[in-house]
Amino acid sequence: MGTMKYFGIFKKVDLNALTEPKRKQLLVKKGIWETRFRINLPRDGKMSLVSATADNEVIYVSEIVQEELYGFILKTYQEEIAVNFQDFYYRFNGAIYGLEPGEIKKLALLQFTFNFKKAFDLAVDFTRTEERAPGIQKVENMPKLELMEAKQNALKSNLAESDKLLEFLMGHEAYFKSEAVLDSPIISSLIDFETAFRILKALNFEYNFETPSKLTPEKPVVQVDEEKPLPEDNVPNVNAKEPKADLTEETPIPNDITYEVNIKKPKAEPVFSDDDALAYLMAKVFSKKR
Repeated sequence: MGTMKYFGIFKKVDLNALTEPKRKQLLVKKGIWETRFRINLPRDGKMSLVSATADNEVIYVSEIVQEELYGFILKTYQEEIAVNFQDFYYRFNGAIYGLEPGEIKKLALLQFTFNFKKAFDLAVDFTRTEERAPGIQKVENMPKLELMEAKQNALKSNLAESDKLLEFLMGHEAYFKSEAVLDSPIISSLIDFETAFRILKALNFEYNFETPSKLTPEKPVVQVDEEKPLPEDNVPNVNAKEPKADLTEETPIPNDITYEVNIKKPKAEPVFSDDDALAYLMAKVFSKKR
């Protein structure tokens, strides 16, 4: 397990009570926030000198902090994820008892697809085109585990931009163990997602639905120990879960995916929006040369 560097780094500071400029100053000083400046290029391609002002400033949470916060959340709610995972396999094992191997794999595939659709649940589907020979192209669906990994990375960013970051930095461990936080949309959806991701990886390991060569290398989530936080240099003292799917019911397999945005009927505003997912996938997945 790694060491927690940022949990409780501001134990003596009420970050919520600080003014926005003061809070920004502290978080940037500790490397928690990173500032960048957006430059808009004119259509004629000529670039003029620009000044770094608040109008074009963009704030990002450090990737290291994102990883540590996400690892802390997984550690805090590891029991909930484990119970959900075990419950799935208890029901799945009961459903496949006595079946032939071919029938078992078919049921496993239905559950693999069902859990992916439930966890990914975005109004965007993708395919990938590969030039095999002059005039010959191979079009294949994006691997489901690859898309799940992309969404996991986006969820890390989404979590770091929530109010959970400040509570983490102030070391409020009891806050994260409260029922109110456990039932909050961002935490409950994260638990559901990680449960589904674990199910997909386990089913894929057993039945080989997707070959490892198609998957991107998995970046390990930072695991955290109860360690002393970083020193506070000159810091002022300011003082009900969704019902589970019935494994006995037939789960339909989705239609072929096309490289387009499929508009779905709007639901209640999601914690992880379709726009966020699309932006992340286009920036992180489809910008890579293959």
